[in-house]
Amino acid sequence: MFIGVPALFIGIALKTPFSDYFPKVSFGLIGLTILISISFMVVNSAIGEWNMNLDFGSSEFAEWAKRSEEQLKVLTEHITNFNTTTHFILAFVVVAIIPAIGEELLFRGLIQNMFSRAFANHHVAIWLTGFIFAAIHMQFFGVVPRMLLGVLFGYLYHWSGKLSVAMIGHLTNNGLALIALYLAQQGVVEVSPEQMEESAPWPAVILFAGLSFFLIRAFYKRFVYE
Repeated sequence: MFIGVPALFIGIALKTPFSDYFPKVSFGLIGLTILISISFMVVNSAIGEWNMNLDFGSSEFAEWAKRSEEQLKVLTEHITNFNTTTHFILAFVVVAIIPAIGEELLFRGLIQNMFSRAFANHHVAIWLTGFIFAAIHMQFFGVVPRMLLGVLFGYLYHWSGKLSVAMIGHLTNNGLALIALYLAQQGVVEVSPEQMEESAPWPAVILFAGLSFFLIRAFYKRFVYE
């Protein structure tokens, strides 16, 4: 659904040759995209911890959001409890590779482009798509960092015109988290799932915020001023 259906709609609704979404990507651009994604993950960890600790009160929405969060947490723990290397590889395909391809096709390739045409404003399209991208995951205690991640992918795609760049960023974000969990379960590194949800130390967040700004600006200048 997340790959075939968006690809079909891109051809029918947008009437765009599918090859236009995947121009050639250099190794330098791949490396820059990976660096941006890793750097932004550190910054986003602080936003994620803040979002997770938000108090929504005792409303029906708050109770529903908490239940939904707990259910998804149980599912995530089940998927990422790696019993064998084969299990890890399968989880990597399901949690990292397929969402990187399918969700970017759907949200950036289809929805963002349709909003760009409808509103004639790429900023509105990127932020609105980012919000929908976050909301559809049904994890409201993580909606802000996921929205910002979607916005980042949206701008990288808009500036470069290469949907594969957004896919690489998405794969880096999901894949590194899975690799860290797998290495922890193998005893290679000492980190728990709870620690992965915590913010990086503030000096690191500030340092990587500056690095993210520098890298994103370099990415922007590479395409806008070329």
